[in-house]
Amino acid sequence: MTQPGKPVGMADFFALEAGEYLERLDALLQPSDSPAAEEFVRLARALRGSALMAKHQAIARAAAGLESLARAARESRRGWDVETKQLAVRAVDDLKIFVRRAASWTDADTAKAEALGQQLERVAGRPPVSARGPEAPGLDAGARAFVAREGAAIASALDRTAQALQANRAAHDPLRLVLKAVQPLRGLAALNDLPPLPDLLEGIERAVAKASGSGPEPPPQVAELFQAAATAVARSAREVADRGRPDPEGAEFQTFAGLLLKFTEREPDVVPIGSLYYGDSGPHIVNRGTPAARPSGLGRLELVSQGEHLRQAADSLERAQSVTQRELRAHTLASTFRALGAAGGGILGERVAQFAAAAQDALATGVAVQEPAAFAAELRRAGDVLARTGAEGRGDEAALAAELDSLIARIHALPRSRAAPVGSPPPAPPAPPAPAPPDEPVPETPDLVGSWIAYQRHVQTEQAGIGPASLEELTAAVGRPPASRETGRAAGTVSAPATVQSEVVDVRTLLYRGERALYRARELRELAKQAPPSALPALVEEVCDLVALARSPRLRAGWAWVGGLLVTIALLYWTLRDVDPGAVLGHMRRAALWPFLGGVTLATLTFPLRTIRWRVILRDVDGRRLPWIPLWHATAVGFMANNLLPVRAGEVARAYMTRRQLPVRFTTALASIGVERVLDGLVLVGLMVLPLAAPSFPPRATIGGAPVSRLAMSAAALFAAVLLVALLVVQRPAQCLALWNRATRALFPARVAERLTHVAGGVVAGLAVLKSPGRLALVAGWSLVLWLVNAASFALCFRAFGLPVATEGALLLQGLIGFGVALPSSPGFFGPFEAATRVTLALYGIGADQAVSYAVAYHIAGFIPITLLGAYSLSRTHVRLGELRGADAAAA
Repeated sequence: MTQPGKPVGMADFFALEAGEYLERLDALLQPSDSPAAEEFVRLARALRGSALMAKHQAIARAAAGLESLARAARESRRGWDVETKQLAVRAVDDLKIFVRRAASWTDADTAKAEALGQQLERVAGRPPVSARGPEAPGLDAGARAFVAREGAAIASALDRTAQALQANRAAHDPLRLVLKAVQPLRGLAALNDLPPLPDLLEGIERAVAKASGSGPEPPPQVAELFQAAATAVARSAREVADRGRPDPEGAEFQTFAGLLLKFTEREPDVVPIGSLYYGDSGPHIVNRGTPAARPSGLGRLELVSQGEHLRQAADSLERAQSVTQRELRAHTLASTFRALGAAGGGILGERVAQFAAAAQDALATGVAVQEPAAFAAELRRAGDVLARTGAEGRGDEAALAAELDSLIARIHALPRSRAAPVGSPPPAPPAPPAPAPPDEPVPETPDLVGSWIAYQRHVQTEQAGIGPASLEELTAAVGRPPASRETGRAAGTVSAPATVQSEVVDVRTLLYRGERALYRARELRELAKQAPPSALPALVEEVCDLVALARSPRLRAGWAWVGGLLVTIALLYWTLRDVDPGAVLGHMRRAALWPFLGGVTLATLTFPLRTIRWRVILRDVDGRRLPWIPLWHATAVGFMANNLLPVRAGEVARAYMTRRQLPVRFTTALASIGVERVLDGLVLVGLMVLPLAAPSFPPRATIGGAPVSRLAMSAAALFAAVLLVALLVVQRPAQCLALWNRATRALFPARVAERLTHVAGGVVAGLAVLKSPGRLALVAGWSLVLWLVNAASFALCFRAFGLPVATEGALLLQGLIGFGVALPSSPGFFGPFEAATRVTLALYGIGADQAVSYAVAYHIAGFIPITLLGAYSLSRTHVRLGELRGADAAAA
């Protein structure tokens, strides 16, 4: 297996990396219950990528079989029983032996690895690797990794562009990102061996050019076109990484080709404006405008060049290996025919323009694709005619025009009975079951790309003659433990053998920070003194970014934490200043146990109710409901983070956990939480009306000198105003986003404005529940149930402590606590909770000692269950608490 041309040390590098993956797989498969499905798939995929990089194809085949088994278990196509577990454990043991024998590989080892891979494929329910089609000739593992990586980047850029255009069709900036992402792959010489990928990329470039030059607002289907392109490129990248070539007849390619035809179809002919009037006596045209100047015709040299191009296009159509590739190549002729349509005056120029119109019509109706041989033959004859225009004299123009007349007639006579309707893609095969969200992102896996980059660095070091290969230096340079994403989108790095647990390096860890950012800004200031005027805007924009980076996020978070701590200390001091600790403990000891436990149980029940309500609010990008379990994990972790982390980090952590587990944007999840908060405020205020109107409520009760009723009305007005603004935004999202885009571009640099527009798009998506009256009513109903259950928990604890407070007083208590904990405080809301409870119970004549005993006991008892449930969810999702501290930065 090893090849003499390999750099020294690569075998050791592979043994180190693959050995670590196998050890982690072994540990993952040891527990008696089923392993973490996402981690199982990710590690098996990482092992396959490592073997591909080291050119151990047989080991890669066996690892691919293990990956198929992991996917089958994750997608419930194969149950995780004793037999499956034994097979997986035995496969890991065999792979360990293969890795140890990689340096002295034999044909017998190849046969064993092939047999293991085929056995695992059969158990997983997939065809064996050998039946999937031939490998692309001459495309080695390095080139496949490059195509997979760049294809993933292109698909990601197309997906972001589609989302931006969906929100605002006038946004042209994302189109430039697509062109920039396409450039590296377009320069690959081996790309022509991967049909229809080169034609797909050319079609994307034409679509970008069409969308960029289509005026202030592109056609309505532009977002759908770029989304189809993203899906097609992602599939081709996966197939290249998996088997070496894309499927030229893939349904995704056909869909994109059909949409591209609709997007670039000919515009209707110009009609005289006088024909649009009624047939009465007028007045119709009062003053005739000056007709547009006729464009200068093509010279004979240009006609000869176009003729050569038509010959080449005819050959290209005939050599197309699939219908999709032929359709994409036919679409490239549209610009040629538009140029020929302006061939100028004279009998020859008119015939050339007529031929171009006939050929364009054949493209639009699908005849060029359905009858490729006949259409290519006519193109070749037309190319011959145009090529002779440079040699013939003016007197022979009539003869050439006559030849073109016959060609035009033959194109019109091409059979059209089988022509596909305009813009309808070929029938696609039945769609396979939708894969799990982490498979939808592309083969840009952490191991594959990270190993390839490390391999290139290793080779460059040896070629430069710097010194011998050093495994310690190679692994130490890339091993750092940032937040990990299970969707497989982020590029990974090789991890150190014993200490690193996460493989993904967050690009934000590579940015300038603090003093280093200020030092870089000073360097740019010196550079600006010698830079030309055209370079100054870019330098100024970079300096602005560096100033933002120089402000330490930890410092800002530290000040916020200090401020919250001061608020907590002040409120606790006010609450406990005249309280007898002995009396407080005595009230706690005398409390009835079972009513108190019942109240705590009801309080904990509100968190599953929150998850049910959130599932109604939040949907995926296709509007489908999200699974309950990931949303519950996100809810539990979020409220645990509120109890353990400062500055209400739980809201951000909840959105981060959702984005980490599900195909939902961070800003969309965060906006849905904002919708919850607005509805909670309205429901709390509405429920507070009942105790305020009840006979048991003390008349003329005040808080801080202000009547309680006035405070409730002010809060109701605030939340109603927020809800009204949100309703206006969701009714006209495109106009609001366009207005926001113009405002941000006028106030901020381009990159900052683009980022703010992207965030606003996510917020609007999160408010989508407000569009549907049915969903909004359902959310309001669950909100009412949630807060009634929560109020019942307060009322039960009233009975446990023997407080003479009416049942409706629980509604007032939870309302004032809900608004009180909105104040900045330390983790767990200690201070605001106790102060709000004492103030509320004082309205009903409850003494300070008894009120504080109630508040402290209820708060601590409610704190413990959700914190433990959140810790369990944190362990189930393989997330560390440290990741949540930087969740807002990691998920942005």
